[in-house]
Amino acid sequence: EEFREIYADFGYNEAKSEAPDSLSYLVELNDTTWLMMLDTTVCEPENEVYGEIREGTLEWMEECLKEAYAEGITVIPVGHHNLQRLSRVYVEECVIENCDEVLELLERYLTPEQTTRLLTAVRHSQNPLLADIVAFLLFTGARKREALDAKWQDVDWRQKLWRIPKTKSGKVRHVPLSTGALRLLQDLQEKADPAIEHIFANPRTGKPFVSIFYSWDTARKEAGLPELRIHDLRHSFASFLVNAGRSLYEVQELLGHADIRTTSRYAHLSRERLREAVEVVAVR
Repeated sequence: EEFREIYADFGYNEAKSEAPDSLSYLVELNDTTWLMMLDTTVCEPENEVYGEIREGTLEWMEECLKEAYAEGITVIPVGHHNLQRLSRVYVEECVIENCDEVLELLERYLTPEQTTRLLTAVRHSQNPLLADIVAFLLFTGARKREALDAKWQDVDWRQKLWRIPKTKSGKVRHVPLSTGALRLLQDLQEKADPAIEHIFANPRTGKPFVSIFYSWDTARKEAGLPELRIHDLRHSFASFLVNAGRSLYEVQELLGHADIRTTSRYAHLSRERLREAVEVVAVR
């Protein structure tokens, strides 16, 4: 009750939704933006400097984010923590213990239905190559610049591999090409000018696109996904793999991560999948 009184002027009285096990709440800032106020306080057995998002709140967050993404709403997370007499050490010592779980929820991953909407939108783009670029990124999990700079000479048709000569880590990387990726490349090759070395060359210049932001921005808005970043396609690739039961080692190799700790951010089997998993245990 004290919290409700203190935060009444900060949207708590007009909360769209409240978490079941914490003082977290959701506020509609305007027609396109929601504020997600997250209670990180740990007060048992006494108030602590470190914070944590409770299990029920994580599930509540997931449901709120699904609704927001479906409606094309931007969600801004804001943490609030009851410091009491601990304010002098807050800056140095306050952390959210389960921050990885929180970040996983806040990362943007496409659902199958959203993927379909996006692919439909990019096919209607004025950029004739946007649909192929987006599909290739989803097929491979590559970074945008890696795809835009890709050359025909780096495609090994016999071994079904794409060689990326210059990666973020500075090392050569070989990406396995799926049947879908190979079919896409074959269709492009049939129409390609043999004198142009880049796979996704700008038709006007014959060189790699400097930017595809305008056409991408138009397509994502038409798909009802105005906050979706091109890099989220890489997150989605990893998410599809994990939710299909592939190991983190496989995801690490396919994304080209040097450190498994980087890949561990994708160890976020959906709660629906976990709930399905426990159903296989039958006790009679």
